[in-house]
Amino acid sequence: MEESNMKPIILMTAMFLTMALGRPATAGRLTLFDGYLIGTEVGVPQGDVIVVDGSGTGYSSLGSFSWTKHSEVSPVTGKGTGTFQIVFPNGDTWDSEGREQGDLPGLSKKLIVISLVTEIQTITNATGRFANQPGDFTLQGMVDTSTSKYFGSIRGQFLNTAP
Repeated sequence: MEESNMKPIILMTAMFLTMALGRPATAGRLTLFDGYLIGTEVGVPQGDVIVVDGSGTGYSSLGSFSWTKHSEVSPVTGKGTGTFQIVFPNGDTWDSEGREQGDLPGLSKKLIVISLVTEIQTITNATGRFANQPGDFTLQGMVDTSTSKYFGSIRGQFLNTAP
């Protein structure tokens, strides 16, 4: 091809790639965070589920926080659903809903003192600096069922739409 015919092709290709792969400046940026949690979790059998309530404190790359949770878990499968709330010292909050999978003492013939739990949470409501910023996080922890002590990690992301 001649040089004069290549210019329009190159310009059209550049415009197409810009439209296809470009992101608008208002789309926000993904903010990743991680940290740890400590606290207590107590499971109480109620009917055909175990109701788990927990609370504690934690620290993440976003700062310190307190947390509470409530879930209902199957004693047969260890699967459950529930809610989780994080409150930062300045009053900013995250409310989330999610699902969890844990090891339960009834799932094994051995006495299990440590229960491993993984929770995947989706932020359903946020206030303060996190308002209107969608996100999710994963909690991985251990509960000593003989003392109700909980130790875990948090890792997640949210779309920061603030200017």
